Amino acid sequence: MNYVIGVDVGATNLKAGLVYNKRVIKKISIKTESKKGFKISLKNLINAIGLVFNNHVKSIGIGFPAAVDVKKGFIYSVNNMPGWKNVNLKKILEKKFKVPVYINNDANCFVLAEYIHNFKRYRNIVGVTLGTGIGVGVIINGNVYSGNSCSAGEINLLFINGKRLEECTSARFIEKKSKVSAEQCFILASKGIRFHKKAYKEFGKNLGFALAILVNTYDPQLIVIGGDISKAFKLFKKSMLGELKKNVYSQTFDKLKVVKSSLYDAGILGAAELTANK
Repeated sequence: MNYVIGVDVGATNLKAGLVYNKRVIKKISIKTESKKGFKISLKNLINAIGLVFNNHVKSIGIGFPAAVDVKKGFIYSVNNMPGWKNVNLKKILEKKFKVPVYINNDANCFVLAEYIHNFKRYRNIVGVTLGTGIGVGVIINGNVYSGNSCSAGEINLLFINGKRLEECTSARFIEKKSKVSAEQCFILASKGIRFHKKAYKEFGKNLGFALAILVNTYDPQLIVIGGDISKAFKLFKKSMLGELKKNVYSQTFDKLKVVKSSLYDAGILGAAELTANK
């Protein structure tokens, strides 16, 4: 049997899964420890792959939160992972595991999985991942659109009210506003505590503005939202849609669907799909 490995790399957590017939049959999730530097986070990545690797694995797919040279498997730089600059990750991993390695942006992997598993009836989709940062993947006419340098959808670099958009649409914003972790804020807001609900309301407005940029650029049929913060979707949905509606054409908004991801392990499955037909 031919197995593949899909790896979803984030600045906070990384997940590796053994995939067979488009299903995750074994999975490991560990801390990336990116703040400890390149050597530690690379070691953790290799360890995670090793924990799900077996002699039947034919290839490895990696979703990485960065602009990537897809052909060379080269990581240019990563905003939230110190030391990850000009890294030939493909070469490193192929030397270690002796199988082909394919690398793409993590949000591209996310939206690819959503398209293949849930939304093939739509031809134009935007996927948004929310966590330590914000990532965007784009499907146009049924294919992942990466742009000229795998930077399509990188709205995190834009500024809103004098701050990087990523600072206003990630866990960092929620933590700053609520004075607790994003996880704790979610728990307290879910209990109806006004102060913590307000943090998610403001987050939703910022995200709605970010989505408006994407809608006005790509005009998708569907936006699917995933990542760790998406579990609070109900807490920021109203303010998000309100801000989005204000900043796009009314007919565009009326035709658009914005949904929360329901696909478990989308990052792993999408990374595994990078190896398909190779």
